[in-house]
Amino acid sequence: MLTVLRLLRIGWRFPEGSSETLGMTAVDDVNSPWHRIIPVPRTLLNQLNHELELELVQLHKEVLRAIQDMFRNHRRSKLLSATFATFLLLHVLELDAGRLIHWIRHKDPQLWIHPDRPDVLMQSSLSACDSLLCHYFIAFGARPVHEYQNSRYKSSLHGRDMAIAEELEMCISQHGTSCGLM
Repeated sequence: MLTVLRLLRIGWRFPEGSSETLGMTAVDDVNSPWHRIIPVPRTLLNQLNHELELELVQLHKEVLRAIQDMFRNHRRSKLLSATFATFLLLHVLELDAGRLIHWIRHKDPQLWIHPDRPDVLMQSSLSACDSLLCHYFIAFGARPVHEYQNSRYKSSLHGRDMAIAEELEMCISQHGTSCGLM
């Protein structure tokens, strides 16, 4: 998901100094985020972005299905996996929100091709984040974050899981108070 989103965020353009640009020229508008960039032709841009968006939707569904299974089972053994999967999905949604904020601030109707406006997509993304966090807390509660510091819980982990738990504990101790986790 991160790779697909990254490709959507950087856009499609010809490399600097490219000998073949399919007749496209650099954007001269100094107010455009594409200033001095040679974009690919509009039809090609639309097709490439559409394929990426379809892939992103499919990956999003797969990740949500996996997270939903973890939430439904409420098993403490899946707490670490559920926490990381939730965090990564929230991170992807946050990065996508940044892309949408860019389009809200830099209205460029020639390049925005999605049928919905960026602000509508932003609201949908925020609702998805709220829903995901609510489901996490319904499934595991607020207490599980403190369990990472529980020595009995940590002793049940082995190898790589133990290293991940220690990293998460360090992250929680550094940032947990600012977001209400501790």
